[in-house]
Amino acid sequence: MVALAKDRSYQQKISIAEAAVAQMTDPQLKQVAFGKILEQLLIGSTEASTDVSARRAPATKDERPRASVGRGGPVAHIEDLIAEGFFQQPRTLVGVRTELANRGHHIPRTSLSGPLQSLCQRRILRRMKHRINGGKEVFAYSMW
Repeated sequence: MVALAKDRSYQQKISIAEAAVAQMTDPQLKQVAFGKILEQLLIGSTEASTDVSARRAPATKDERPRASVGRGGPVAHIEDLIAEGFFQQPRTLVGVRTELANRGHHIPRTSLSGPLQSLCQRRILRRMKHRINGGKEVFAYSMW
């Protein structure tokens, strides 16, 4: 009985794939598309039979798995600098960008100001006006 149900399910998937490629005129493209669609339909049926709770997305941000290796982006690189004590002394945006470049992370200035500001809003870093060489005022970032 189970084999018969699986056979009907398989035939239904073939019918769906055939209907999906029915309007195609190129025979090679039609054959490849049919194979891909059928493959996706068959993969979908095996996933549907697995435990749904094992595949559900985490409900909150805190439940999401954290990647310890391979994380990237400006915020992650800045957090690495924080962990190493780079911000014990006030650092300007140019200084942060230079240090990241020395470490092989070439990030445009415009892509650093937002993450630095969000880290200040989260009270991980502090942002203060700093006068450079008695002239121009810029923001300097440091630890609280």
